[in-house]
Amino acid sequence: MIKLEPYQPRKSGIRLLALGGTISMSDGSLGATPKSRASTLAQSDDRLSSWTDIAFLGGSEIDFAILGTLVNEIDTAITEGVSGIVITTGTDAIEEVGAFVACSGPWSIPIVITGSMIPGLRLGSDAAANLSDAIEVAADRRISEPVVVFGGAVFAAHEVLKISGLARMAFDAPGYGTVGSVVANGPTWHRQLEPWQFTLGRPGMSFPNIPMLIACLGDDGALIEFAAKTSDILVIAGNGAGNLPPAQAWAAI
Repeated sequence: MIKLEPYQPRKSGIRLLALGGTISMSDGSLGATPKSRASTLAQSDDRLSSWTDIAFLGGSEIDFAILGTLVNEIDTAITEGVSGIVITTGTDAIEEVGAFVACSGPWSIPIVITGSMIPGLRLGSDAAANLSDAIEVAADRRISEPVVVFGGAVFAAHEVLKISGLARMAFDAPGYGTVGSVVANGPTWHRQLEPWQFTLGRPGMSFPNIPMLIACLGDDGALIEFAAKTSDILVIAGNGAGNLPPAQAWAAI
């Protein structure tokens, strides 16, 4: 069990909520692993007035229990009067963290999610620039919809997708585009970010087990039959507009 650092003294301003991820990592004999906790990340920018570790994991290790804790900590921060929140996490989870936070709204202050493609302690990393840009956007009171800031671009959190596992500019919002950019004199906005109509409110801490399956040519439906034994709900990503191979379709009925 990893012992996380306690909260720093409560202050107004921008709070950093850290989940780990590449932005916190250092290269080693076992590959890149988390090294820099929230306090270390926060030392790089005095615009962060408070910070805490929620998790200290790679993006693929984030689960719904951690996301539930994250939402609770956002509420706590708002209650304590912070003006904005920056969330750092692994790029493998940025899309999911963004969607979860957006769905858990509405929110009354800027919430900005970021990370890096290059380990934060490696020379030439994009970590410092992305964190600085995220803080810049979190200080902008013109927005209250959650956003993802990466590579100088600002995306709506409910629209962003990870499109590359290698490129430094690993995110896009196909069909939507950016909502803004971070330039020398601060954020500039390309379009009005309207309140998202599909917010569900705070999620609580109990989450159902919902298997997700992918359709493929010739599938015999065996995985659907197996998954149905442990869950009443399945999500199946179909071919094309949602088509399934015959045997898989029969198993899903």
